[in-house]
Amino acid sequence: MNQNGGSVGDTWNVLNGWLNGAYRPMKGQADRENENPSETGEGKSLEEKLYDSIYNATWSHVMSCYDAEPLGMKVFDGRPQQMWTKEEVDVSQTPETVNEPLPRHGNLEIAVLTSQMGWPYTSFQPQEKDYDINHKKGVGYVFNSDIYIRRETLRVWHKVEERLNQWLMGEVAINPMFHVVIGTPGIGKSFSTAPFLLYKLLHYEASQLQIIIYVVRGKAYVFHKPIGGRAGYVTFYSNYEHASTLIAQIVRDSCKTGKIKGYLIFDVDKDHPAPVKPPGDFSGIALSSPDKRQFHEWSKQNTATHIYINCDTLKDLEAIHISRWGKIAPAYKWSPPVAKEKIEREWQEIQARIRIVGPLLRHIVDSRSYEKRAQAMQNTILKLERGDTEYFRSVIRNRAFWETHEASHKLVMVVRVKEDLLLCDMHRCKPLSSYTGEAISDRLKPFIQEKSALVSELLSNRTLAAYRFKQSGIEVLSHEDALIELAKELRGLPYTGDQIPQSVLQVLQGPRLTNPLIEVPHDSTIRAGTEIEYMILYKPQSGNFPVVDAFFFVENPKTFVGLQFTISDKHSCSTSGLFKMKKYLRSYFKHWDNFSNDMVWEIIYVQRVDSEKITKPQCCEGTIEDEGQNNKVEERFWRERVHQFSATLNERIIALYVELQVRGNNNNGVNN
Repeated sequence: MNQNGGSVGDTWNVLNGWLNGAYRPMKGQADRENENPSETGEGKSLEEKLYDSIYNATWSHVMSCYDAEPLGMKVFDGRPQQMWTKEEVDVSQTPETVNEPLPRHGNLEIAVLTSQMGWPYTSFQPQEKDYDINHKKGVGYVFNSDIYIRRETLRVWHKVEERLNQWLMGEVAINPMFHVVIGTPGIGKSFSTAPFLLYKLLHYEASQLQIIIYVVRGKAYVFHKPIGGRAGYVTFYSNYEHASTLIAQIVRDSCKTGKIKGYLIFDVDKDHPAPVKPPGDFSGIALSSPDKRQFHEWSKQNTATHIYINCDTLKDLEAIHISRWGKIAPAYKWSPPVAKEKIEREWQEIQARIRIVGPLLRHIVDSRSYEKRAQAMQNTILKLERGDTEYFRSVIRNRAFWETHEASHKLVMVVRVKEDLLLCDMHRCKPLSSYTGEAISDRLKPFIQEKSALVSELLSNRTLAAYRFKQSGIEVLSHEDALIELAKELRGLPYTGDQIPQSVLQVLQGPRLTNPLIEVPHDSTIRAGTEIEYMILYKPQSGNFPVVDAFFFVENPKTFVGLQFTISDKHSCSTSGLFKMKKYLRSYFKHWDNFSNDMVWEIIYVQRVDSEKITKPQCCEGTIEDEGQNNKVEERFWRERVHQFSATLNERIIALYVELQVRGNNNNGVNN
């Protein structure tokens, strides 16, 4: 085979496995066989047809705001009328807003590219015509032809295209530029981002860019773009090093007739780290997990720019779900109502999986992959030890950077952030899923409590007293009679003397909290969409949760009751703290805006018997306005909507606390 400008014994006809007209996986164990390419009815070799299949991949897209359709989304054939602009996709979190969703403009949710002969990542296994959605057979083949283009994917291309233009079309000659795409393992870097870059590079107009090398699992697919009267075609190399050697020779030889430049897409895995250098006169990009060992030399030797890519959002995954069903549902000839019910029911199953394993497309669609991943996560959590506490406390607080070990790969996701005036992408880590965040917290709790006991020895008497009072005060509320006694102690703190408020606890007959309490995670998205439960004590895990130390809801009249434990006679809050608390509640609880619209707000300052009493309403002090807060709005809300009370944990309540301790000791004695 001489189409590549020379014959080398280490290459192999990429379509050698397509026999008798049947679609088959490629068998890559053979070295290159010097064969003439098979000819098709259209007069093109199969190598050329494979190139055409990717170059001419067909478009479809998913749009939202179609209420009558499943999940409110609809699939359309063809390219979207308008893709997202560079400005719309080039947005990032700050370290302080890691848990906030990025803006989504317009109704386009995802675009889809379909190559009928498949893609390199799937070894060009194409779409099988016989399939069964009930996980019986063939389902995987249905989707091997598709790649999914979301906002994050397009952002990567914009970054690559900008550097390509500077290198190939700029007025001043510059050296090739390099990138590393870094993202959480399992989010589709291999399955969507790398193939989309290949598609765009094949369409890139600069005449010098003649060769694209695509490496996956250590094997190289070399795409030769059309030149002169020669059609584009693909050759396969079972070893990237062999491909690199040959291509480097082709580039050197081209200097005599006209400079050829190329681009390397290197899909990194644990057995195939990124190379130190691509062939001469090549630019390139490596796609990797955050494990620096996989791309350190590539990044160092090529001064590569890091591009962090976020996980799929729920909207992305919803749209992918709709796109997939658009391919398979018509075969069953269901009526629209039946199809809608089936599609939405399966999406509920996928959502339940996401809450366990996170937004990883690799593990949420197939039930077997999901079960295997969930078990691996559980095993990893059970292996966490005292030495892991500090790192994973930082992960839960969204302050951690990636650390390479098994636990990170199973439990942590990477989020892109921008810091201050830095132009480059940075990152933070957070728990991969709601299950992960809660399970890590539960696993580390004994180690954290042990450390808290040691730290308490270093605190001042007053600080230690405040800390212990808060812990004991929250604990005593688990006694069935504690709230009844607390209600007797309530004193209204009106802004004017003739407007003494009455607490909902003074109206209720025998108010009691239901056990056990619910710990609210640092990250509201860990359990976003949580149903509100009445008469359950919610205790934030974060030591600096704004405004309150704990809270609960009363059903009738509908009331938010916040509890602040203090040993001081003053305890003001800030407008930024009030804004952040309401923002957290909105993101944590389901349908919060509707629920809280006509809700009464109360805050109770709970004090020790020997504390100086709070006798006046506490103020809400203005702060520097940021993140959307409005000081005047928050100050007015505090003054007009929040009813304030103070109460003392008197001797009767202290007796209840002692009773709880006795119960605990007795239970320990029985169990032991």
